[in-house]
Amino acid sequence: PLLETFLMVSQDHLPKLFDVVFLPSIEDLAMDGYGNFALQRMLSLLSDSKAVSDARRALESKISKLLQNARGGVVWRLVEACGRVRVYDGLVKCIREALGGGDDWLSKLLFRGTTGENPFPMECCVVSALLDLPLSESRSVLESILELDVNSIQILACHPWGSRHVIEPILDGSHEFAQQKLVKR
Repeated sequence: PLLETFLMVSQDHLPKLFDVVFLPSIEDLAMDGYGNFALQRMLSLLSDSKAVSDARRALESKISKLLQNARGGVVWRLVEACGRVRVYDGLVKCIREALGGGDDWLSKLLFRGTTGENPFPMECCVVSALLDLPLSESRSVLESILELDVNSIQILACHPWGSRHVIEPILDGSHEFAQQKLVKR
């Protein structure tokens, strides 16, 4: 928490601090039980496109491992940062491939491959951040949500994280084609 607070009050130094302290040990920080929170804070504050691009390059090949080890918060903040500085091209594809590709990638992300369970909170935030990307990037996420079985959609709609971060962004956003299909289902 001290480091997170320090990052918030020293924003002029974030790019240099990122390059010198965070980037060299980004994989270790991402996987660490405490370090991942400091990394999440750093990613949530970065507005330097070079730093975010460097973070993306360093973490893309680790997305699968991060999600398997309950580090969805790091992926969430990375997606948000990429959207903020507009380095999001191919990000959805990268996440889909990290989850093994296929039509069930979104189910693997939200429910870790099972159905009938509650969705995972940070993974719902990942989906929300993906939905915030321009339609050219987020359309495949919308289509994947619409391809979920009715039971999974109902679980999302009735779950606090699923409804807030997956269903509401569709219903509240400008995704008219998805709104109509979602309401029908």
